[in-house]
Amino acid sequence: ADPPATGPVPAPAPTPAPRALSSTEADQLLDGTRPLPRTSSSDRRLVNKLLSAPHVVLSTEGGEQRQQLVQDTADRATGTSWHVSAPGTPIRTALRRAMANLGVAGQLGQYLGPFGSRITGLTGAGPFSTHYLKGAVRGELENLRVKSDPKPGSLEATIGNEHRVAGTSGSGSRTTLGLQGAVTPVQQAPGQPALVGAYSTALQYAWGKGRSVSRTLTRGRNTTLSYAGRMYLVVADAAETVAVRDRWTAAMGAVGTRAGGRISSAAGRISDRLGRGLDPRRAAAALQRVRDAVMFHLPMQDAIEAGLAPDGLGTSTPDNLGGGYKLPP
Repeated sequence: ADPPATGPVPAPAPTPAPRALSSTEADQLLDGTRPLPRTSSSDRRLVNKLLSAPHVVLSTEGGEQRQQLVQDTADRATGTSWHVSAPGTPIRTALRRAMANLGVAGQLGQYLGPFGSRITGLTGAGPFSTHYLKGAVRGELENLRVKSDPKPGSLEATIGNEHRVAGTSGSGSRTTLGLQGAVTPVQQAPGQPALVGAYSTALQYAWGKGRSVSRTLTRGRNTTLSYAGRMYLVVADAAETVAVRDRWTAAMGAVGTRAGGRISSAAGRISDRLGRGLDPRRAAAALQRVRDAVMFHLPMQDAIEAGLAPDGLGTSTPDNLGGGYKLPP
């Protein structure tokens, strides 16, 4: 357990404000090419070790800050583009709605992965142009710490009896009435006398009735034992990187796309302002740090082995062991 506090608890350090990143770092995250790590190597090894053990994610924080950061980043990536269907509505609103539905707790593995949680397929129509939005959010955990005493273990036994009876019954009858007939035509070979043909007819009548009954009796007993060991409440901060890209096309795809870079380059030789207007807008990215971003339960043994909590054992040898306990070489 954590040692008792001996004095007033110091106030936590203020969370640094989000900062903008370069377009190159935004392209690295969106394209999945060598995203730069934001935490130390020791923190990454500790997170990989703890998340490989059984754990239960309780809650995640930072949803409002994440939405605001994505909105500000989308403003840099999309500029003043707006929807034709809703004049005056910025195109970034589609991305904000998608971020509101992003559940980090259910996608923690993807959120912490090298490519992050990705949002694609958002399309908006601007004045004489079409916009294709793409966003990514990637988090890295740091400053893992234990925030409570270990949760007590529990053992649950469930005993059930089963007595099930299933039966089926069916009956049916069948009546068949028919007329049969056969005709053999007269056959005659050339130059030979005629052969007599044949004709037959018959009346058929059939009747039948049947019934079937089946019954099944099932008896059983089941016992279920569920054990939950002692667990620590672990809290971690997160370093979040968000990136947004707006690929827009106009004039039947000749402007705004990557292929339109040549057109904008040629136009830039005539006028710098015209070249900047035709040049595809670069992606934008930002970094923020969220305090107490993820809260989860971790088995006590894993928390002790990771050094997050003391094991509660003394360092001296008990007297009742006689010669003492010696560590193996």
